[in-house]
Amino acid sequence: MTYSIGEFSKIVGLSEHTLRFNEKEGLIKVNRDDNNFRIYTDENKLWIESLLHLKNTGMSLKDMKQFAMWGACWG
Repeated sequence: MTYSIGEFSKIVGLSEHTLRFNEKEGLIKVNRDDNNFRIYTDENKLWIESLLHLKNTGMSLKDMKQFAMWGACWG
């Protein structure tokens, strides 16, 4: 399934602003449609859930960025 940023925000419990920040910081990669709107997927949901677990452990933003970079290499 795919979701708009508003739909995805409600599903994962993060504000649209936070989702945009996460993308800007390189924590999540989001596809865009022909109109350049963000398109979130169930895979994005799993990734966000993983990042939230890391945040809850006290992991720093810097370390989360490194983790995200490693995740991009695995994909």
